[in-house]
Amino acid sequence: SSLVQQTTTDANGVFSIDIRNQTPETILLETSYIGYGKVYSTVTDRNILIVMDSNINKLKEVKVTAHKSILKRTPGQFMYIPRGMALETANLYELLSYTPLISVEGDVVSIIGKGNSTIYINGRKLVMNKELVMDMLRSTQPDRIERIEIITTPGSAYSASTSGGIINIVLKNMNNGIRGSVNIIGNYTNERFSPRSSVSLSFAKGSFNASTTLGFRNTNSYIHNINFYNYKTTQTTIENDAVTKNKYTSIYGIFNTSYRLNKRNIIGASLSIQGGQGEYESIITGDYTDPILHKKTQAISFTDKSFKRPAIGAAVFYTLTTDNRGSNLDISMSYSKHYSDSLQDMEYAILGNSMYEPYKEFEQNTTGDNFGYQMKVRYAKKYTTESKLEFGVQFNKSRISNGLVQEFNLTAPLEPLFDNSNHFIYSEATGAGYITYDCTWNSVISSKLGLRGEYTEIDGKQRATGDVFGKNDFYLIPQLSFTFDIEKNKHALSLDLSR
Repeated sequence: SSLVQQTTTDANGVFSIDIRNQTPETILLETSYIGYGKVYSTVTDRNILIVMDSNINKLKEVKVTAHKSILKRTPGQFMYIPRGMALETANLYELLSYTPLISVEGDVVSIIGKGNSTIYINGRKLVMNKELVMDMLRSTQPDRIERIEIITTPGSAYSASTSGGIINIVLKNMNNGIRGSVNIIGNYTNERFSPRSSVSLSFAKGSFNASTTLGFRNTNSYIHNINFYNYKTTQTTIENDAVTKNKYTSIYGIFNTSYRLNKRNIIGASLSIQGGQGEYESIITGDYTDPILHKKTQAISFTDKSFKRPAIGAAVFYTLTTDNRGSNLDISMSYSKHYSDSLQDMEYAILGNSMYEPYKEFEQNTTGDNFGYQMKVRYAKKYTTESKLEFGVQFNKSRISNGLVQEFNLTAPLEPLFDNSNHFIYSEATGAGYITYDCTWNSVISSKLGLRGEYTEIDGKQRATGDVFGKNDFYLIPQLSFTFDIEKNKHALSLDLSR
């Protein structure tokens, strides 16, 4: 059989087909309409009445399954498992902006109500500055996220100096193969364009995993603010006109690798390198008027931030699984070093008859040479899937060396002046030990108990004045957290006591 002709009815259900060139006995007419069963008719007359019955074939049942993200309260923290639509975001940085209890604004990620928070990956603090952390989040695909731990009350396992909460991102193991991504972002404000871009590549095969991110960032900003102040009691008016320009360019690289030696042993390392240079210019004009005096002042500042040495962060770790329940020993070490150097020209002037006349000029060289390292050993003993005992020791050492040299005679080479120069050195050493016990007693009650002892030794010296100071402190920090899960993943009460 073959299709001869087809047509549709008008609003009254009337239709016509021209079959003058066909033999009526060989034609079968098929009539169909949504919601009604098909009708097959032979052509016996010019006018045909067709009656259609409602279609009685119905679907028995349709089941639509949606994967909903899970937010669960546990002692001292919330655990968020992204699913469904949450995993369709562009990257991990964007996913965090949709995560409950987390606020993302520029290069700041924070737990709401806690201020700027610290980012951890797989339970380890990242040894890099916040700009690199944000770019690394932008290069991580959402499908690699196993869960996000929002630690609102950092417990005994964390340093006493920890503030703002901790966001620990737990990643899944990488699938074999090569993955890559490219991120290009531009910001246009006040006729200034600030681009940044990064290229990421990851590779996994068997027991070996490696990833790298290479990036570039250029900051170009212009800000113009005018502020007026009027004091009625003294009849004083002040106008401040401030123009600031900032240009800074940096490049960086992030490298991560891990290797599973066998079922029980894993080693890993990470390295971050960053370097950059730029300049900063500021012009502030002040107009002061009162019943007696009227004067105008101007302060001009130009700062050259030159590149001398790259900022470096490195870390290594070793993990030994000691039993089939997942108990493990973890040993980690990290090191970071940062050097900065800036040369600033300052000029203060007052308006004379027709032009600003400088009354103070100087050149200032500021340097910073900072480093720190950390060693940590911890053991987590899992008795069951519902209870875990963890204890560990930790040692931190950091040193900050800031130098300042001023020269008021700009015609002479820059030389240190005792009265206007300074060199401040600060060092801090911390040793700590802790123990925690985490247990889910039943489907409703869970708890986490802990205690941390921390000893800190601080030394400081100002070479310009010869002032020396030192301080030793010892802290005992308890942790007590209870959670009552009244209705699973819907209603929970919690009690947290910590630092």
